[in-house]
Amino acid sequence: MDNNKSIKHPYLSLNEQLKHLEVDKGLIITDKTFAQIAIQTFSYYSLINGYKDLFIDTSNSEGERFIPGTTFEMLYQSHWMDLTLNNIILKYSLIVEKKLKSILGNHVAHCHSIYESRYLDKKSYSSSASLRPKFYKLTQDIESVADDSSVKHYKESEGNVPPWIYAKALSFGATINWYNLLRKPHKIMVISDFLSPINIKLNDDEKLDFFKRGIKQIHQFRNMSAHGNRLFSFKLREKNKQLIRHLEKSQLKEYFLDEHNNATGNDGLFSVIFSIFLFINDSYVLNNFLAELYGYLLEYSRAEYNFAGKNVYDLLGINENFFFNLVKFYNKKFNVDISAKYDMEAIKISTH
Repeated sequence: MDNNKSIKHPYLSLNEQLKHLEVDKGLIITDKTFAQIAIQTFSYYSLINGYKDLFIDTSNSEGERFIPGTTFEMLYQSHWMDLTLNNIILKYSLIVEKKLKSILGNHVAHCHSIYESRYLDKKSYSSSASLRPKFYKLTQDIESVADDSSVKHYKESEGNVPPWIYAKALSFGATINWYNLLRKPHKIMVISDFLSPINIKLNDDEKLDFFKRGIKQIHQFRNMSAHGNRLFSFKLREKNKQLIRHLEKSQLKEYFLDEHNNATGNDGLFSVIFSIFLFINDSYVLNNFLAELYGYLLEYSRAEYNFAGKNVYDLLGINENFFFNLVKFYNKKFNVDISAKYDMEAIKISTH
């Protein structure tokens, strides 16, 4: 190692890190013991580097400094708010994953067979040359779950593993890959199970694109979550954004409108949440999702969580109407009206 090479980020002790934040960055630290424990628990990188851009004074030309009045507690609380919502959404994204595995396994068995020799024959899937590497990847993924307890049980007791058992053992990404290998009519069967009871007014090709974008949104969120990345200001990859023309044609655009009647949110966190609401058809599950989101907003829309001019909606990059739009969609989906359960003003008033 070249010891003469300039190190941009040298090692600093906890006390030196706090001094650097106070003196060089202008961060207010009133309780140094708390700050040290927090950094030991979550790491300097997660707490400071992960959220500092939300509070950096962009008008300052003398190097990177925080907006005057920014405290360590603001960064810490922003991290906690982020982590809390992340965990809520993660729980319901797992239900979408379980549903995809269940539906895929059932359709593969129905359309091809319960026997590995048949449903794992590449002739059973799309003949597109571009998908050949994906089929090889599927076989590798299936081999990699040989030690799963359910897989081993079927192998030992029956000498055959039905598709729903492999689907259960595979990762979310591997399951999506398996879905992508299906022939078009079989994909439409899977999509129909996901999108009912909503009548999506799209042709088959549009449905294929619409569903692919929605499921990939959830997968992108899951990858972000698994690597401990920040949820605030989450942005979707271009290929995963829902197209406004699809939302409009499917009569879903109204749920993406802001207070100025502009379509928004198809490129960020709201679209992920909406995809989960769209793909889950269990009213009990979505009722609980709404209740948890409402509880979160009820807590963090309070004035005390306005940090350096940023409220919870600013931090999330989500329009204030998003919860109202989710309730409206729930009502339409299940032909009910649960609006009275929620005080919409209670999650807006303190944010101004």
